[in-house]
Amino acid sequence: MPPETQMSRYDWNVGNLQHLSEQRTAPAPADFSASHARLQPRISDTPERYERIQYESLEPGCTLVNVYIKAKTNTIYHLEPNTSNDFLYLSYTQYERGIVLRHRGVSTEQYISGQKVCSFYNNLYGDESHLSAGTVARTRFFAFTREWLQEHLDTSQLPADSPLMRILQKQTEKVTINTGPFQSKLLEELDTLMDAGFRSPLFLLEFKKISYSLISNGLNVFLAPESVPANYPTHHQNGINRIADYLDEHFQKGFPGLSALADIGNMSITTMRRQFEQQIGYTPFSYFQHRQMNFATEQLQRKIPVKEVAHSLGIRNPANFTRLFRKYYGITPADMRKKMIMNDK
Repeated sequence: MPPETQMSRYDWNVGNLQHLSEQRTAPAPADFSASHARLQPRISDTPERYERIQYESLEPGCTLVNVYIKAKTNTIYHLEPNTSNDFLYLSYTQYERGIVLRHRGVSTEQYISGQKVCSFYNNLYGDESHLSAGTVARTRFFAFTREWLQEHLDTSQLPADSPLMRILQKQTEKVTINTGPFQSKLLEELDTLMDAGFRSPLFLLEFKKISYSLISNGLNVFLAPESVPANYPTHHQNGINRIADYLDEHFQKGFPGLSALADIGNMSITTMRRQFEQQIGYTPFSYFQHRQMNFATEQLQRKIPVKEVAHSLGIRNPANFTRLFRKYYGITPADMRKKMIMNDK
C-alpha cells in the first residue's frame, strides 16, 4: 500500500444521511408514481474516483444507501464516529481488488478481490478505507434508527452475549463476517431493481420484499455468526447453483419437490434446504414462486391477458392465479393494470 501522502483523502459522511435533502425524483403523476419514481443518484466523477450514491427509503426510520465506488488513484475514505445520531447499519459489500480498513488506528482488516462481507455496526464505529487505484467497492447498507429496530425486533428475547446484542448495547462497535455467496440472488435482484432506468408499478412492493429479507437474514446471522461458513464447499456452491438454474428454466412446469432438487444438487434434503436459503436468500419453494411471479409481472406489463399468463404457468383457473398474485404482491393483476394505465397518461 502506498504511503498516505500519495493518496487522495475524503471524509465519508454518507452514513449520516446528510444528503437526503439533495435527492430529486423524476417527474411523474402526483397521485401514484411517488411510490416508484426513480431517485436520481448523487454522482461524483473526478480524476481521483468515480462515486455513485443512491438513497431509497424503506419506511420512516429505515433507509437503503446503495454505493458504488471506483478508485482511479490511491484513495482514502475517512469515516468518523458520529455521536450526533444513534443509527445502526447493516451492510453487504463486495470488493474488486484489495482494500485495507484501519479501525481508528487500533486494528486492520484486509480484504482481497472478489471477497464479500456482511457487517453490522453502530454510530461509534470509525475507520479509514484505503483503496488502491482500480479498486471497486459496491456496498448496500441499511441505516435504521434504534427506534425502528425496536419496533421490528424483540430485543428482550436475544441472547445477551450475541454479537447483535453487543452492537446494540455498544459493547462492540462493529462485527463483520465473510459471507461468500450468502444471499447472492437477493443482492443481485436488489442491484437490478436499483439500477433499472424504469420502475414498474410493483417497484415498491418488490423493494420492500427484498429489503426486509436482507435485513432479517442479516440480523439473524449476527445472532449466530458461526451458522454461516466463511467458505462454502465448492461442491455445495455448484450444487446450489445447479438447483437455482433448474428452477430458473423450469418454473413453468410446476414445483419439482425437495427430493428432486436435492438429487439435482447431489446433497441431502436437509443440507440442500439450509444451503439454498443461506446462499440464495430464499427457500427453494419461495424462489420457485418468486420466479413465477416475476414472469407473470413481465407478461402483464406486455399486456398479455391474465388467462394466458395463468395458463403459461400451468394454472388452469385464472381466479387461482389472481389469488396467488394478490397473496404475493398485495394487489390483483387488474390493480396492476390500472396503475400501468395511470403511469402511461
